[in-house]
Amino acid sequence: MERMKRKEEEFLCRGHILNALSSPIYTTHQITLPVEFLVGVIIACLPKSWNGYKKKLKHDE
Repeated sequence: MERMKRKEEEFLCRGHILNALSSPIYTTHQITLPVEFLVGVIIACLPKSWNGYKKKLKHDE
């Protein structure tokens, strides 16, 4: 349980960091992110009303 919470918080933190970066930084440094990370960020951004579906998506990863 604690591990899942920590993992979710880590996804949220990374998402906030990504949101803080501007597009020129991505194109200048050609940052590539793993698909798993991007999927995790998208799942973390789903609204709270989707909690059941979020859990299903996380387990399907």
